[in-house]
This record gives sequence, structure tokens and C-alpha cells, in this order.
Amino acid sequence: MTKSDKPREHRQQLLSLHLLRERVALAELQQQQRTVELFEEKRNEIRATVSAFESLLGQQINQRLEASVFTPARLQEDQNSRDIIRRDLVKEELYLETAEDDLSTAITELRKRYTHWQQHRVRAEALCKLDDQQKRSSALREQKRLQAELDDKQAGGYASH
Repeated sequence: MTKSDKPREHRQQLLSLHLLRERVALAELQQQQRTVELFEEKRNEIRATVSAFESLLGQQINQRLEASVFTPARLQEDQNSRDIIRRDLVKEELYLETAEDDLSTAITELRKRYTHWQQHRVRAEALCKLDDQQKRSSALREQKRLQAELDDKQAGGYASH
């Protein structure tokens, strides 16, 4: 290994490291995106449940208003049924609030992971560009060196005639 190969090897190792970091950051970003999607699904399921309980409660209230017979037992049964639905509705609303908080936290983490991935991507791109520039510069230097050798040989060949 020549002295000029060491910096090139170091650059290649650094580039490989940054490309690996970018792939890891991208995998973490994609995993977090799946987590956000799962939290969204769960939140939507809870919203649907809340909506169903609200609708059921509304139906029961309307049925009571439309009923023609009001016995004490029937009124108590209707009240008990509405109380159960209200209790379940309150519980689901608490679940919904928790789901919204979880989703918000997951989205914040997703943004952080996106920024983290983007930083690694930018670094890797910059190192790739630098590596390409240095390869072109090295090739140009080698081309100039070979041209100079050829010119020297040609000049030396003319001098002997």
C-alpha cells in the first residue's frame, strides 16, 4: 500500500460507515412510520367505537321519547342501559385521548428520525461527491504525469536524432 492509498482507503471506510449509518437511520425511520400507522389505526378504531356508542345512546334516548308505555320497571331498565352506555362511552373517550397522545408522541419521534436520516444522507452524499472529485483529480494528475512522461520521451527521442 502506497502512501497515497491510505487517504483513499480512509475515505472509502468513512464513506462505507456513513452509508451504513444512513441505511440504519432509514430502517429506523421506516419502522417508526409503521408505528405511526398502527397508532393511527388504533385511534381510528377507538373513534369508530366512540361514534357507535354515541349513536347507540342517541337511539336509546329517541326510543324512550317515542315509547307509549312508561312503566317504572321499563323506565329503570332504560336508565340502566343508558348508564352502561355512558360509562363505556366515557371509558372509550379516555382511551381515545390516550391514543391521540400516543400518536402525537409517535409523530414527534418520526420527525426526529426523519431529521436524523436526512443528516446521514446529506453526509453520505457529500462524501460520495468528495470521493468522486478526488478520483477525478487523481485520474487527471495521472493523465498529466503520463503525458509529461510521453513528452519527455518524445523530447528525448528528438534530441538523439
